[in-house]
Amino acid sequence: METSNVGRVQCLNEKSDLVFSSSRIKHEAGGNKWIYRVKQNSNGSINKYKARLVAKGFLQTEMVYYQETFSLVVKAATIRIILSLVVINNWKLRQVDINNAFLNGELSETIYMPQPESFENSEHPNYVCKLKNDLYGLKHAPRVWFDKLSNLSSTFALKDLGNLNFFLGIEVITNDDTLVLSQSKYIKYLLAKFDLKECNGTDTPLATTEKLSKNMGEDFTDATQYRKAIEGLQYAVLTRLEIAYAVNKLSQFMANPLQPHWLACERVLRYLKETIDYGLTFRRSDFLDLVIYTDADWGNDINDKRSTSGYCVYLDIHFVRDKVERKEVEIAFVSTNDQVADILTKPLTYPKFSFFRSKLKVFPKDLSLRRGVKLADEAEPTQHTLECQLELSQL
Repeated sequence: METSNVGRVQCLNEKSDLVFSSSRIKHEAGGNKWIYRVKQNSNGSINKYKARLVAKGFLQTEMVYYQETFSLVVKAATIRIILSLVVINNWKLRQVDINNAFLNGELSETIYMPQPESFENSEHPNYVCKLKNDLYGLKHAPRVWFDKLSNLSSTFALKDLGNLNFFLGIEVITNDDTLVLSQSKYIKYLLAKFDLKECNGTDTPLATTEKLSKNMGEDFTDATQYRKAIEGLQYAVLTRLEIAYAVNKLSQFMANPLQPHWLACERVLRYLKETIDYGLTFRRSDFLDLVIYTDADWGNDINDKRSTSGYCVYLDIHFVRDKVERKEVEIAFVSTNDQVADILTKPLTYPKFSFFRSKLKVFPKDLSLRRGVKLADEAEPTQHTLECQLELSQL
């Protein structure tokens, strides 16, 4: 870890000035600490040891040390859209890393910070750092970095990580015309975290025989554990679209989880264990029309009688809204046997759940990458699905 620390401090020396610590400055100086992390590859092997100097931003006072904050969040749908275009257009997909990204942001506020532990200047032990650039942990760090990143004239030191194979805890597997996103490693982490590594699997994430409500059973003894489990499952939805309804439903009880809610949450985790090698599959195709399925489970929520709606979009380069307004797109009826959005609005029996899961392009990784194998969703469509596709493709 020591070598990594030295590199961070050298970079910090370039981004800050040592100034004399008067009583006023010493009072204003926020704290900092070293954060150590072991970065792993998708197979669990060690990639590198990482050390990061982080400011104690929780000590900052709003409107005194910063004016506004900003959260850099990418939508999961954006990631899926970009990867769809990559496969359709046969683009090369590479990954780069911006060295010490946040330290590129230029501060307009005056921020003081004590010298990093174990790296104090022996000649000026009473001096503090006056930051010229951003630092991880500052309340306004994301906003400052985003402003810098938005400036097209900015230049950064980049590290080429080669072909994309692992990002944000997601494994990326590719061959000639197929790309698969898998969160197997992350699911194993969730199972271990909630002591379910040795549990029995199940075929579906929710039972069809029981409707969850706010008034069923005793209180769950550890509400924090329930919320952490739901938080973990929400991230798994990025590649496991078929659990979206189950996770959304269970999220409604986070304020006051009951024992049946936790058992249902465990069932979702047991389902993920049963299908741990499944992933979201993108395959190049000559079929380039836009197809959208939407459905609503009308007034079927026993808590408030509200409806649950869901939709899935098979993306092309066309924009459907303008075509609807110009009446160039007709909305067609789809039989319940072909209504893919059903999986997003209600619990389903295993045969129907498995069929619609394949329509969402969630398959076992090995099967998806096997050459010459026709996946279930690529089989001949039923009559209702074919009619819907034909109406769209005739535009």
